[in-house]
Amino acid sequence: MRALFAAMMLVAAGCTGNAGFDFIEVHGTLADGTPVDGHKLASTAVVPSLVANLGMVVAVGSPYNGPEDLAGFRVEWQPGNVVAGMSYPSDPVNGPVVFYVATVAPDAGVSDELGSAVNGGTITFTTVGKKSTGTLSNLVLMRDGATLTTVTSGSFQGTQP
Repeated sequence: MRALFAAMMLVAAGCTGNAGFDFIEVHGTLADGTPVDGHKLASTAVVPSLVANLGMVVAVGSPYNGPEDLAGFRVEWQPGNVVAGMSYPSDPVNGPVVFYVATVAPDAGVSDELGSAVNGGTITFTTVGKKSTGTLSNLVLMRDGATLTTVTSGSFQGTQP
């Protein structure tokens, strides 16, 4: 599933900026084995999901400057449908949680970034509330049977606006 990534960076009203030092941290690789490791400040907002059928979600988005065409990551969840101490797969069809990888679009048109939803992996919520935290594990972005990005481990924090 591909969606415009412009909304992904959370420019929408209600964005917390990086209140409470919100972040997304990832450790993994790109398809060619290039390592992706980083702890980047994030923005958090209540916005429409990039998957229309999930409605309004809390989204934490963090830009990354490469390597290669990597542009960022986003984790979003349906408020009230996640519980601290529980794990969820990234499920772009049913939710309640979806993880995205953003890449630079090759055409550099009006929107020069694309967000691709990961199907599977594990997102575990440590806390849920005004400040939500959690871990990321084995999130693999695949297209047409090819692995594009693997997030082996990581974590996130978002302060709900």
